Amino acid sequence: MEEENLEGLGGWLSLVGLSLVFSPPGIAVANLVYYRDFFANNTWSILTTPGTEASNYLLATVIITQAVVNIVALLVSILLVVLFLWKKRMFPKVFIGSLVIASLYAIAVLWGIHFLAPDIPVLNYETIKNLGISILSAVVLVAYMILSKRVKETFIR
Repeated sequence: MEEENLEGLGGWLSLVGLSLVFSPPGIAVANLVYYRDFFANNTWSILTTPGTEASNYLLATVIITQAVVNIVALLVSILLVVLFLWKKRMFPKVFIGSLVIASLYAIAVLWGIHFLAPDIPVLNYETIKNLGISILSAVVLVAYMILSKRVKETFIR
């Protein structure tokens, strides 16, 4: 029985590649829409004007932190596309690291919102279901990156 050549960006790895290629534009568009609406609706000035009822520097700090995290996520997604297409040896490790960090960050954000703004119902069925699906997807992709012969044969540069 002849062994199949598993080197290259084929098989299940091509699906990973497709999602990676569409990730940077998706992140960029989502953030542009969110922050455009955020500033167009004057929400920022309402949160940061001292003396107003809605003034909340803690929330403003969280929003700035979220913007920085989103910029880092965009840069990491671009880095992952480059590492993937150039078949760099470090791609699987960076990809796994980004999945783990994204999962932990999502949990931290939900936990933070739950305790900083308990009146916002973030720990509901839909949110927990979506978080569970994201974490399960991350676990499957991490396992694939670690166990796949194609991954081991492809990312060798």
